[in-house]
Amino acid sequence: MNVSNQPTSKCSVQDVEQWLKQLFQGEDVPCLDRTPQSIEFLKKIMTESNEVEKDSIAIYKAGKKMKDSYDEKSKELQLLTNNIQLDPEIFQRVENLANLTEKLKLKEPSLTNFLLAMMDIENRRQEYVEKEWIAEYHISALDKKIPQVMATNEKLRRELQTLEEIVKIEADKYNKLTKDQLSYFKEKSKRVEQQNQVKQEILNDAEYDQSISHTELVKKSEDCRNIEEQLKAAESKLKAYRCLPTSIQSTEVEIQEKQIELLKLNEEFKKLLEIFEAS
Repeated sequence: MNVSNQPTSKCSVQDVEQWLKQLFQGEDVPCLDRTPQSIEFLKKIMTESNEVEKDSIAIYKAGKKMKDSYDEKSKELQLLTNNIQLDPEIFQRVENLANLTEKLKLKEPSLTNFLLAMMDIENRRQEYVEKEWIAEYHISALDKKIPQVMATNEKLRRELQTLEEIVKIEADKYNKLTKDQLSYFKEKSKRVEQQNQVKQEILNDAEYDQSISHTELVKKSEDCRNIEEQLKAAESKLKAYRCLPTSIQSTEVEIQEKQIELLKLNEEFKKLLEIFEAS
């Protein structure tokens, strides 16, 4: 507020009296000392009062202009927001923002800042909705995937059950085969042992000498084959001798000699054959 400290000379006594009447608003104006000092003092007060009144009028006009601007922007904002569909959450946040503005005594809230705040709120809402959509998509995908997984698990369970049955069958076959093989080998071992025992008895009866080498056994085997051939040849001769006429004495004597020789050969062959079989 601008106050002039210099009394104006234009103010007359009549102006001061008129000012006092306006100030007391019809009440009785007290008698004043009309000395030059008091008149000058009143002029100074009147000047300062007028200046203050001018400043008050300017402040009032500025306030009224600000209020008109605020009302105009509020109407614009109202027209702008009338076409915006706000969900309950955004509406509540806008309400909270308006209440905060009122508490802070903001005479002229910025429309730009208010719209930026609304855009921030809308962006957050869109992010929340997007997260919800993504979560719903994943849940939907899982809902579709779960039956497939369950079907796969059921298929694997059936295959596993079939495999277990096959393994059980094969295990039974293996156990049976092993049991049969053991029984066969036990029987085979028993027969071999009996054969060895019989052969050992034959060797004992033949008085087999264990010191005889394999080479000697092979040689004796060859000898047995030679004696067998000789025996066959002697039998052929004996048959031929038996076909000769009985009147010939010398032939009968020779035949008897050949028979004795053949018997000896048979006995020798039997011994060699027993030795060969025992080996």
